[in-house]
Amino acid sequence: MKISAIPPIALAALASLQCGTRSGADQAFAAERVASGTPVAVMLTGYSTTLRANGTDWTRLRVAEIDSLSREVTSASDSVRIYVIGDARITALDGSNLPAGADTAGVLYTPVRLVHGVATVALRAGTTPDKITIQARAGSLVPGGHEIHPIPADVALRTPT
Repeated sequence: MKISAIPPIALAALASLQCGTRSGADQAFAAERVASGTPVAVMLTGYSTTLRANGTDWTRLRVAEIDSLSREVTSASDSVRIYVIGDARITALDGSNLPAGADTAGVLYTPVRLVHGVATVALRAGTTPDKITIQARAGSLVPGGHEIHPIPADVALRTPT
């Protein structure tokens, strides 16, 4: 397709896109951020949609609160509850266990505290190759979610040639 065939409005939209930059300790690519604002939702980012159900495979989860324009609010320091449904658990990035709690319905969750608007943890797969659903909740904010599909541990991972 020739560039002249692209509508001017589409070119303007493409030109206005901004790439994220590497951020401090979590080395994640960030969306637009603001120093202060009113959070309306929790954003949960999972860095994998598939894990091996071998009890050791893991992926990073990044939690942040966003405002009505989908900008991360870096001043947010709320406690966020991470709920996991399926054979997996939340740990620190180094693999150490994090404390768990139970809500009023008796459902287990892992509490994390946002620091400079972000919390980063690991999700470690269990040994059952079944769907894992993760949800991050904070007060009355719209929750964020992610789904991971573990595959059997004995699957041979191959590299295309």
